[in-house]
Amino acid sequence: MSTDSGQTRLTLSPQRKKRSRRENLTLVVLATALVLSVLAYVISTHIIEGVEESYQHRLTQQIETHENIIQRWYQAELIHAQFLADELALPALFNNYLQSASAKDRSAIHALLKRYTESVSAIGYAIADNTGKVILSSHKAAEDGQLTPKMTYFVHQTLASGVHMSALENSKQLFPKLDISIPIILVGIALQHDDQQHVAISVLDPETELKYLTEIFDKDDFTHSYIVNGDGVLISPMSMTLPEQQQQRLDPDNDDLLFNLRLTRANSDQLIKSVQSVIQQQSGVNVDGYKDFRGIDVMGAWAWEPALEIGLVIEVERDEAFNLMSPLVYSQYGLLALVSLAIAGLSVLRYRLSHMAQQIDDLSKLGNYRLQQKIGEGGMGSVYRAKHALLQRPTAVKLLRRDQSTPENIQRFELEVQQTALLRHPNTIEIFDFGMTETGRFFYVMELLNGFSLAELIEQRGPQPEARVIHIIKQLCQSLDEAHGKGLIHRDIKPANIMLCQLGGQADFVKVLDFGLVKDIGSNQDMALTQTQSIAGTAAYIAPERLSDPLAASVAVDIYSIGVVAYNLLTANSPFVADTPMEMVAKMLSEAPKDLNAQFDGKISAPFETLIMSCLSRQPEDRPQDCQQVLNTLYQLAESQPWSEQLATGSWQQDADILLAQRDQQDVQAVDLTEELTR
Repeated sequence: MSTDSGQTRLTLSPQRKKRSRRENLTLVVLATALVLSVLAYVISTHIIEGVEESYQHRLTQQIETHENIIQRWYQAELIHAQFLADELALPALFNNYLQSASAKDRSAIHALLKRYTESVSAIGYAIADNTGKVILSSHKAAEDGQLTPKMTYFVHQTLASGVHMSALENSKQLFPKLDISIPIILVGIALQHDDQQHVAISVLDPETELKYLTEIFDKDDFTHSYIVNGDGVLISPMSMTLPEQQQQRLDPDNDDLLFNLRLTRANSDQLIKSVQSVIQQQSGVNVDGYKDFRGIDVMGAWAWEPALEIGLVIEVERDEAFNLMSPLVYSQYGLLALVSLAIAGLSVLRYRLSHMAQQIDDLSKLGNYRLQQKIGEGGMGSVYRAKHALLQRPTAVKLLRRDQSTPENIQRFELEVQQTALLRHPNTIEIFDFGMTETGRFFYVMELLNGFSLAELIEQRGPQPEARVIHIIKQLCQSLDEAHGKGLIHRDIKPANIMLCQLGGQADFVKVLDFGLVKDIGSNQDMALTQTQSIAGTAAYIAPERLSDPLAASVAVDIYSIGVVAYNLLTANSPFVADTPMEMVAKMLSEAPKDLNAQFDGKISAPFETLIMSCLSRQPEDRPQDCQQVLNTLYQLAESQPWSEQLATGSWQQDADILLAQRDQQDVQAVDLTEELTR
């Protein structure tokens, strides 16, 4: 159409305008659909990445837990074996047999070895000389036979180190005459006699010892864990169904998978990715996916344990793991239909995911422990009986009170944990973990002890026999001797900080607690963080020199406290009796301790009385110079006044029946640690 001005103006017909609007609407819908599709794809990808990251974290934690369990078990078995050999006097009895070679002594050796193997849950025993000849064995067929090269190597390693544990081996390769094919681990103890060298060997069943390793994480049908040797051969029980291709590769005369199944790909002789990596002594985690020996896509983590020469593998079926989030993925595509609901849904989803992530984060920090019962409370905080959610290991959790969570107190608790963690002696409390709650409350996790404090023992059971006191003080000194060797002074040794336990079947076992006032004599930093002119510790147990110099720290400070504890145990009284702390301090600075025998109902030995009174000397230089000097005297006293295992068990049980009765009657109320920490 032409205008009056001569210009041409184009106009659209109503049909074309309607079609244009329809096309624009279509473009808008398509653009919106495209945006939402991209958004849904991005969200789905983000979810997948989140799941992969979550499984990577989970698998890493699980394999680290596997490693920690094996390492702790390995060290504990060596210590336990050496301790039992010494405690049962195995070397001495074997020396008697070598000298006499009598049938009576031979029977005694067999009986003691049987008792020893039962104590370490072994399935057999043997004694071999340094030439590899078997002298004694729980299996008669193995006696007077020569050892295999692997066994000979194990004997030489044991003689070189004193105590040694073998790698996980096939029993048939070590004891061919017995015709047994099971995985075993050997623990050897060196026995020295003049110029003769022998090794006592106990045979452990790893399937019994480490059974929980392959069960602890198999919580569903698509999570599996197993153990392989250096050749990639399965050496642990397996709950998965074996593919037909793999079954055809097995020894037809042996249906057992142990030492019979090499974990290769379904249609190949090449080892699967996880096993190939772990036998090269590498650790790793893979969430991108790889084929397992069944040909199924899995995510996995693995680690090599060099001490036992085994590989640990955990695998999760990838499809099954991602099927758990399929409804969430499909819901994202439903957003294409309703834009407004999609935006609202995304907002809600974002909030829920953020909230869920925060909850998971909080749980990962503190949710591994579940409180069961409050077992103690003091001015600074409370102690709870707890259990690890995965390991099911009983523990004790010490939680700082909210009103005591000052920076100074938190630093004190952190230093206490860090210093205690440096100590490894069995008579020192073991720390497992520590941290801070979201609300700033400090907590730490330690071993749970079955026992009572010396303070409870003295208060309710009175004076103790001299032989028992020697036994207790000896263990106390052994704990402190290690601490002093590392330059650490406890400074708060008192009956309330010393537990008398039943541990590993041994009664009257001492555990030293509360290193909160420890002092590093190699540093200018005071671990107690005491205020100026204040005295850290309990008045009756403070060395006189600390009354004039509260920050004084030397071995002599702990030696004095040892003397007071021994005095308490023998008499159920303090060396200085006073009504107030000030009166106590005055007497400590002006008077000599009360005569020990005058406080005791019966006569005690002169050497022990002399030792205790020397520990209580007012001048530090008049006391024993270190714990080793005290121990030398205690060892001599213990020979003349032994505190036998039978006496220890009987006395401890009588005391426990009374002192622990009230605790046993308390109701146990399960409380989630995360809930407790938010109060």
